[in-house]
Amino acid sequence: MLGILDLHRDVAGRGPEYVPKSMTYRAQSPFYVNEEYRILLDRDGDRTWKAEVVDRFGKAGVKSGVVD
Repeated sequence: MLGILDLHRDVAGRGPEYVPKSMTYRAQSPFYVNEEYRILLDRDGDRTWKAEVVDRFGKAGVKSGVVD
């Protein structure tokens, strides 16, 4: 889940040493080698962010939350 955390740090303007208060994630479906994916990140309140990793068809493979 480093990709989600790295994207959160970039979007939220945090440095590489930043550690969030908490992070949750749940695998929904598998990804395969060389499969394209996107990480979607959206703010969900003042201190909470939600993220989804989706395949090229838009199916969520991982759902995650990050709390600042």
